[in-house]
Amino acid sequence: MVPIGLILLGIVLILLAFGVLKRMFDRMGVSYIFTIAAIALVIIGVLVPVIPITAMFSLSVGGFIIPVIAAVVLAVTIGWNQELLRAFVGVLAVAAVSLGLFYLMPAETTGMHVAAAICVGLVAGGAAYLAGNTSRASVTAALLGIPLAQILFFTINYYTGRYAYLGLGEGLFFNTMVVAVITSVVLVELVRSVKARSVMHDARRDSTAARFESGERFDFEHNEFYENQKENLDNDLDK
Repeated sequence: MVPIGLILLGIVLILLAFGVLKRMFDRMGVSYIFTIAAIALVIIGVLVPVIPITAMFSLSVGGFIIPVIAAVVLAVTIGWNQELLRAFVGVLAVAAVSLGLFYLMPAETTGMHVAAAICVGLVAGGAAYLAGNTSRASVTAALLGIPLAQILFFTINYYTGRYAYLGLGEGLFFNTMVVAVITSVVLVELVRSVKARSVMHDARRDSTAARFESGERFDFEHNEFYENQKENLDNDLDK
């Protein structure tokens, strides 16, 4: 099984170690150390053997326990407000979308596993962003939505007589969750960047219009404003 999730988390951890993504996670309201520690614990936890509960149920430390704890911490930092409500709506949206796609894209081979993890993760990440709208809400939705989809997937299979095994945070579902989280954060940052550029463009346009109205001239060759010295001289002579 291709460890897509571990590879992606390893890349993110390296970027964080060099401070590349520090500002992005600072905007989420979580500390830099907490982010690095959480990702490192997830990687270590995934490498640790899963915890068997019954013959049909087990759970992964790095794929389920730590992500759920991280989601709870994010929910606490959000507080009881509109953003938290969007996060919970996002959980339901991610679970619904992922559940449907898991049935449409059965991961029976290695290639299908990779395709399912990427496709479902991208769509789930998009759903998390659309519902959450902020980094914290979107990440919370992805971290909790995928496990909820897995539980529903197991429940439906169990009561319809299909093969059912619930390995929370294992294999395909872990990889999908990582792709979904990264996708949601990237979308939030892209939209924020586009909005910031749009605001700056509007501000510059308004400033430029104001300067034209004030009588300043624009030098298109040097791309800068200058005062009309001839008009100023004429005004001085008139005085």
